[in-house]
Amino acid sequence: MAFLRRQEPWTQAVAPDFILLDLNLPGTSGYDVLAELYQDPALQFIPVVVLTSSGRQEDINQCYELGANAYLVKPLELEQALSLLRSTVTFWSACKFHRLKDCASEN
Repeated sequence: MAFLRRQEPWTQAVAPDFILLDLNLPGTSGYDVLAELYQDPALQFIPVVVLTSSGRQEDINQCYELGANAYLVKPLELEQALSLLRSTVTFWSACKFHRLKDCASEN
């Protein structure tokens, strides 16, 4: 979160095109990260793609309720997982998102 907020030592970091988030993070929950992103006006417009091993409907619903833009289940095979990652990065990197207030000021 310090990186995304450009706090020390990442004050010069470039904002990401999107966030690829695993729900099973060491030390914190991906759900907590989603909730924090969604509640932060400076971060809530960064698309979040959840990539996890769980296909449980409850997990999917909770992620979307917390503001996730997409939910992907990790394939078991390495080659399929790499293909999914390549496709995901290609798609979301090509998308351009702007906050509404930024778009209004450009017109």
